[in-house]
Amino acid sequence: MVKTIKQQRNRASVKVVMADSDTYIRQAFSNALSTEGYRDIRTLSRLSLLRDVLTAAVPDLVILDSEMPDGDAIRLVREVRNGQLGRNPFVPIILTVWDSDGISIDEAVNSGVDLILAKPLAPAQLFSRIDALVAERKPFVVTADYIGPDRRERISPNDENSFEVPNTLRDKVVGTPIDETALNAHIETTLKEINSSRLQQGSLQLACQVEVLIRAFSAGKVGKSTRQHIGRIITSTEDIVMRVQNTEFEQLKGLCESLINVARDVYRRPKKADPKQVDLMRPLSQSILVSTNPDLKSQLPAEEIENMVSNYATRVRSRIPSASSDDNAASA
Repeated sequence: MVKTIKQQRNRASVKVVMADSDTYIRQAFSNALSTEGYRDIRTLSRLSLLRDVLTAAVPDLVILDSEMPDGDAIRLVREVRNGQLGRNPFVPIILTVWDSDGISIDEAVNSGVDLILAKPLAPAQLFSRIDALVAERKPFVVTADYIGPDRRERISPNDENSFEVPNTLRDKVVGTPIDETALNAHIETTLKEINSSRLQQGSLQLACQVEVLIRAFSAGKVGKSTRQHIGRIITSTEDIVMRVQNTEFEQLKGLCESLINVARDVYRRPKKADPKQVDLMRPLSQSILVSTNPDLKSQLPAEEIENMVSNYATRVRSRIPSASSDDNAASA
């Protein structure tokens, strides 16, 4: 009881931001949060307002509805996790959804949210999930196309792609003093480590995507899916361009831009693409790969390329696992 009273008192300093277009839901959950001891609660009706708040302030918890009237909530979550929006990419995020079909849940999980709760939602369900984020929030994992809480059942303690991230929600509720300078330094250091890991994995994925494309062209298998595949290559390369900004790898922008230009030329008319242009994508992508992964050899042997492509295909088939349903909530 003493611990509960203490935590309830500490909740008064927790900054909660809730974005939902439904006036009744906003009011009901604001009142419910207040009864649990939360005092610093901001409720918003539009996604644009949430963007403003994330830019100007540093909330400890974000509760966001997936169906906002003025934008894509899942895209916003990805922007936060990628460090493109807000001052803390590691803020705990709970997403509420009306549509709980598999596709919607998969998209939400892969955005990097902490938890997904299906509506209609009782306040007690929300409180229990917040308590879970305080008690045991999962470490973040980084892959070529995902940044967010680790979904795996078993996590290796020596996983280089797993990161313990700041959790000001926990710190405030349990009464741990927060040093803003130390917090900002922790965020900055972790972001750099994540960015480096993402660069390494992204360049590996890019090299594999290009290799798969070249093999398809060599086998004469150029069809409707070819342009989609080239589009993914362009997207992967653009992500690398974004991540090399202000890093030791900034000189790779030229290589990346060359690859993007070639890929776009092939994309326009894939069935009539110049084979030399298609083949040019291989040395460009491999140069990016070995530059961001210094442990790799400058010239990759055929056996290593084969292993890369095989591992890439396996990863594509087994993306970050989706959240499983739990009564009225899908927990991620």
